[in-house]
Amino acid sequence: MAMTMQPKLRTIVRYQYPSTYSIHAGNVLAPGVCERWGPFDAIHVGAAADTLPRVLVEQLRPGGRMVIPVGPRNDYQVLQVVDKGEGDEEVVSIKHLFYVRYVPLTQPHEGA
Repeated sequence: MAMTMQPKLRTIVRYQYPSTYSIHAGNVLAPGVCERWGPFDAIHVGAAADTLPRVLVEQLRPGGRMVIPVGPRNDYQVLQVVDKGEGDEEVVSIKHLFYVRYVPLTQPHEGA
């Protein structure tokens, strides 16, 4: 499953990979969006979040992994790997890989 803020991109990907992907237009941080299709084994975020979005961590399955750039807009961010442990505790560990520069992850009220 993938989310994009650009409906045109959704159309292109669906045409090129009709049976491989489930593509939805919308904001992954909007209330109820992740919960509708989650939880997920893996999440890749292609835009930088100011802070680690709790909603995305909550939607990782036990044993799941997320890769996400985190840091301030218009500056360098850190590419982070977030792993959710298995079992009753579901401990979350975060590993910082390296500095990157991504476009900002928009909040639901910001639009596209």
